[in-house]
Amino acid sequence: MNLNPMRCLGDDELVRTIRSLLVRDHKHTAELIAHLAEAVRRKLHRPAGYPSMYLYCVHELGMSEAVAYKRSRAARVVLRFPQVLTAIAEGRLHLDAVRLLAKHFRRHNIESLIHAATHRTSHEVKLLIAERFPTLDVPTSLRPMLPASCAVTPRMAPDVNESSELDAHPVQDISLNTPTPKNTLPPAALEPYPRVDPTSPGRFALQISLDQRTHDLLRRAQELLGPAANGHDMAQVLGRALEELVRRLEHEKFAATDSPRARRSLANGRYVPAEMKREVAERDGYQCAFVSATGRRCSERSDLEVDHVVPIARGGRTTLDNLRLLCAAHNQYEAERVYGEAFMRAKRAAAGHVHDLVRERVPEYAAQSTKARASCRRGLRVFLESRSLMQNLRPACAAARCRGRGWR
Repeated sequence: MNLNPMRCLGDDELVRTIRSLLVRDHKHTAELIAHLAEAVRRKLHRPAGYPSMYLYCVHELGMSEAVAYKRSRAARVVLRFPQVLTAIAEGRLHLDAVRLLAKHFRRHNIESLIHAATHRTSHEVKLLIAERFPTLDVPTSLRPMLPASCAVTPRMAPDVNESSELDAHPVQDISLNTPTPKNTLPPAALEPYPRVDPTSPGRFALQISLDQRTHDLLRRAQELLGPAANGHDMAQVLGRALEELVRRLEHEKFAATDSPRARRSLANGRYVPAEMKREVAERDGYQCAFVSATGRRCSERSDLEVDHVVPIARGGRTTLDNLRLLCAAHNQYEAERVYGEAFMRAKRAAAGHVHDLVRERVPEYAAQSTKARASCRRGLRVFLESRSLMQNLRPACAAARCRGRGWR
């Protein structure tokens, strides 16, 4: 785009053009969110190979993470409250205000909240939320802080515009074997959220706050490793600890083991043996195996479930070729594609009803369980007392039998 024509505009005309473009931008943003809301309603991200609309916006539509998060969140809000879309189109609500107010929107307060947040900045919206939806005060605490002489790279500090909203958080003295920079920032400029930023090929800088227990565990692991810990290299300690954690979790989730046993499966039931779970997980690379019509494979690697390609209800068998790993979103998508969306919606509603019923009956179940335990304890006490009495009567019974033989 050429910037030269803008230099010919007068100040008033330039301002009028900016305002006109801003009005058009509000309308275009609202139109985009309306289309995204319809895509969310149809769940178009699932057949495209993405577990969420957020990832679809980032990787398929090329949005940045922040832009994709705000727009996908606004799309979900608009599905429930169409009034928000009108406010966005008219420029009364910006997307950050929608993000902040989303969890407080209700049918009875949506209009009043939109009116109160009209043309408010993000900070003013936060004050509005604090006024209408107050929470408990943060408990007073005293924690050690980094001394002012500790060095922090400017890259790891937040942007200047964001630093005023961040509070100082303690950071334990854990080195990641990185050189000490010359430029320093005060501890108050540290970002309070965990961050993992690339520093060079194959190297990452980790910034995180630890509680005392975790810090003590890290120090104890370093002491137990001794010379193997390479001095004070915490990166090696974390690496060893994560290796053990991943090995244990893979064993629990996918039955991964260094000494597998022979497969033993009947192949005609729903039960999936541990050795078959392990083979399926290794074959699929611990990643969702769903592939879209365009050939894109889902990249989700968490919340994975072993799924039957041909369902058991449709004659499928529990064999290695008929099993695959699917994330929760694509597992539901495949179920809706096989059984129909209305059938699965009814199933989910029934499951939710049962869950609510069980939750309501928990106090009654607890009372019945308490009574049952008390009855068991009474029965056990009577049994033990009877057994003790029999043990005490055994010598007398034996003597009586001897006397009886003598009388015969």
